[in-house]
Amino acid sequence: MSAKESWSTVSKSLAPILGKTKSVNKFKKRRNVLFLTSIGVFAFLAWFIIMRWIYRGITNADYKEELAQKESELGCNSIRDCLEKDSVKAARYLFSQDNIKSDLDLLEIIKAESNRFIREKKFEEGWTALEKEKLDLYKSELLKQKFELLTAAVDNALSENKLDEAKKWALKASPDHNKDGYTKEETNEFNEKETQRNLLIKRIKDFQKLGI
Repeated sequence: MSAKESWSTVSKSLAPILGKTKSVNKFKKRRNVLFLTSIGVFAFLAWFIIMRWIYRGITNADYKEELAQKESELGCNSIRDCLEKDSVKAARYLFSQDNIKSDLDLLEIIKAESNRFIREKKFEEGWTALEKEKLDLYKSELLKQKFELLTAAVDNALSENKLDEAKKWALKASPDHNKDGYTKEETNEFNEKETQRNLLIKRIKDFQKLGI
């Protein structure tokens, strides 16, 4: 057998084996490509999720979406809007969710709530609510609102000829503040005879004099 024939025979014998080897190599290459592609896709998804989480954290998106949903349920989208729609409860909720709280907003809520108690003649409930409120920047306004509620309570008691009840309400008024909620140290326009308490007591005495 010649050398040429020998190599031909060997080639034919190795052909199946070499063919299988090439197929295996192709499979491995494809598998590697798929693996790398999967890693890339996974890395992209992980990056996207992390960046989305960071973005929503920075923009406070979850809170804003929750607040928007709640506002839709409340029927108003701001404290002023809620108060204009006579929804004090909704206004208080929005105030509690506000990161930058304003005493002025709270004052408007307190006034609206107190005026509702006055309209509904729920003086005990209104007074209890006012006594719980604290307003450092608008203390005089809070005292003024208390005086308005007490005046309404006194007038209501007098209209029903309940003098003892009227006196009870009058004695709750401040003996140190004028009708605008200021002490004599806080204003030059202060008359000790016209403190909140004295004004309500005088109101009762005038009623008795008239004999209504």
